[in-house]
Amino acid sequence: MRYLKSSNWIYMAITLPLLFIDGVLGIIVAGRHPVIQVLILGALVFVAVKIIGKFSHMPYKKAAYADIEPADFDIPLDWSVSVCTSAKMAEYDFLGRIAEVVSPMKMGKRPCVVAVNPSVLEKEGKTYMRIAVTREVLRYAKRIPAKLFALIALPVMLFIGVILFFFSFHQVLTSYFSMAALNLLLPFALMLLFLLSLFFWNSRVAYYDTVLDTALLEYFPKQAVIDYVKRTEAMMAKGDKEKSKVFNEHFLSSRVRKIEEYRKK
Repeated sequence: MRYLKSSNWIYMAITLPLLFIDGVLGIIVAGRHPVIQVLILGALVFVAVKIIGKFSHMPYKKAAYADIEPADFDIPLDWSVSVCTSAKMAEYDFLGRIAEVVSPMKMGKRPCVVAVNPSVLEKEGKTYMRIAVTREVLRYAKRIPAKLFALIALPVMLFIGVILFFFSFHQVLTSYFSMAALNLLLPFALMLLFLLSLFFWNSRVAYYDTVLDTALLEYFPKQAVIDYVKRTEAMMAKGDKEKSKVFNEHFLSSRVRKIEEYRKK
């Protein structure tokens, strides 16, 4: 029996150092305004405390899952998990909460709790929820949420850091680079790199979906996985605008095609 290891430290390792660097650069930019510098320092400490509190328990503390009860089904994995229903997850349908790995900072060698939405379980059935829980455990074991967070958080925080660095050391930079390069080419290059990072992040989301879809085929029949994907996409697409629906349908058809074409090695 294997035990899931917490990925929470990855979120902190990404955000806290970059937050500190951005905060220091912001204080430098404030220059001769000590009141603003104190406010930035206070905001920096406040945000750091919030980040530590948020990422110490993912996605929420176990106490936040009200009325947890053991579920009457298991999953075909050798990971040590305890599947439970949580009435709290069914409070707001628009959030689309189906199955969540409850992850404290230290998980240790004990069963990891996976909370499931009882309303979805009742509506979609045990086969659907077994696939959903299996997928969520595999997703967490492969650290996919942490990887996707890194791919979106790093560009954003580095983008902010470069802008603050530009204003902090503008006079020094002008002695090495022309004003045209600093004021025109640099913003254009930063924006281009930021947009490319968003495109890359979106492509990785699609890639990881494919990885998980095909991984499920090791445990469930192909048609059951296809039905799960279709029903989940339909559930998540409620209230989407027409343009979003067209994109989602294209993405769904691509996922289904890859599942159908998959052959076990």
